[in-house]
Amino acid sequence: MSDDTSLTETFARSLNGITGPLGLAVSGGGDSVAMLRLAIDWAKTRGVRLFVYSVDHGLRPEAPDEVRFVADLCQKFGVTHRAMTWGGWNGQGNLSAEARRARYDLIANAARADGVATVLLAHTQDDQAETVLMALARRAGVDGLSGMPIARQDRGLEWRRPLLGVTRQQLRDYLTELGQSWVDDPTNEDSSYERVRMRQSRELL
Repeated sequence: MSDDTSLTETFARSLNGITGPLGLAVSGGGDSVAMLRLAIDWAKTRGVRLFVYSVDHGLRPEAPDEVRFVADLCQKFGVTHRAMTWGGWNGQGNLSAEARRARYDLIANAARADGVATVLLAHTQDDQAETVLMALARRAGVDGLSGMPIARQDRGLEWRRPLLGVTRQQLRDYLTELGQSWVDDPTNEDSSYERVRMRQSRELL
């Protein structure tokens, strides 16, 4: 069995039970673009309509171009795309946490308006490992060390992570085979972010 076939089957199994409109949070990075390409093939054979949501947090000059990249990709494949902008940070509190909360709020509002009950998130096996390392660094309890769930209910929607058993490299290999480009977010190399530090530590380990 080829890696592509295995990846396609893994993705399809993770979406068992979904029959209605399906939402996807897509930033333009390799993980979410791979999820989008997998979902396009999956939906095509099942007659499921896809809605793609991209959020520009207004924090990086590259972000509008990344959203346009996703919009152009969706247009190419005939998928509905919703672009949203957040400009609500007042400089107080934790920026990453506030941006994440705003992203979920914006996507949830759009998804409910579209009649979407499930939104896919492109977290991978690597993200899961980094999440556990972050919890260890914070000396979290057993619950904190359990990592991200495959699915959870929040804001009136189901949020599902179909790629938690897949590595980041597998997804990039898949995109390379397709000849599909993606956008690399420069903050993924910025060690001022805790998750980036955990990623670098994991690679060393």
